[in-house]
Amino acid sequence: MNKRNWRRKKYSILKKKKKIKEKEKAQHPEEDEQKELE
Repeated sequence: MNKRNWRRKKYSILKKKKKIKEKEKAQHPEEDEQKELE
C-alpha cells in the first residue's frame, strides 16, 4: 500500500472513531467529563 492511500485510510478511520466518540458523548456527557477530570 502506498503512503497516500494509507494516509487517507488512517484519516477515514480517525473520522469514524471521532464520530463514535461524539455519539457516546451525546449519550453519556457526564462520563466524558469524569474522564477529562482524571
